[in-house]
Amino acid sequence: MEKTNYLIPKNHQNLEGLMRKYKNFFQAVEATGGKKIVLDIQPAIIKIKSNSMWGEIISVAEHSAKWIQLLMFGIEFNFYKDESVTTIYKNGEWQAEKEISLWLRRLGEGIPFSFLFLKQWDARLHTIIGDMINQPSGMEKIVDEDYATYQFDKEQQNTIDYRIGIGCKLFMHYCSGTDYDPKPVIEAILAEFQIPYGYDVILKEFQKDIRENAQYRVSINGKKPEF
Repeated sequence: MEKTNYLIPKNHQNLEGLMRKYKNFFQAVEATGGKKIVLDIQPAIIKIKSNSMWGEIISVAEHSAKWIQLLMFGIEFNFYKDESVTTIYKNGEWQAEKEISLWLRRLGEGIPFSFLFLKQWDARLHTIIGDMINQPSGMEKIVDEDYATYQFDKEQQNTIDYRIGIGCKLFMHYCSGTDYDPKPVIEAILAEFQIPYGYDVILKEFQKDIRENAQYRVSINGKKPEF
């Protein structure tokens, strides 16, 4: 099946430029086999609430099943404490910074399946409900490092269940026609967050979209992509 519903289609005027822009990035990812992918996020990016780089990377990756595979649960963020970009938040520190939580949630609002590309569990969580987290419930020390812990009420858990479901369905649209099988990562995220429904429910909703010729849209930096 030929893929036609790319976030940035093959005939889009900006695609060639974006391919050149991220050529070195994806070559580096391929060279490491996706084992270590770190994006440095400067305070200015958080301050202006920019998610354009994230949207571009995910849009370019869609044009290669290999790139999708390498990015799955693979991207880490380094968050810097100040504009000098010399001091990075340690594990357990950035989770209490509301601006960072809201920035991560903005990634999730723009591309609802963003959590599937992130290696850090906390980052995955904050893309899903960063708008609902004021601060972690507590801290836990594991192997000399601090980790945030969380508690969720019923309303928050329902929101997590719903947003993950939407994200997984849209990820199936993203992968449709790319030769990348989304089932394993969808099953992994459903199990990780103990979602009370299975892959079969996501697949059924996706197939319903296909039958009804539904079109999906995501937002990149506040602007919907052109189709």
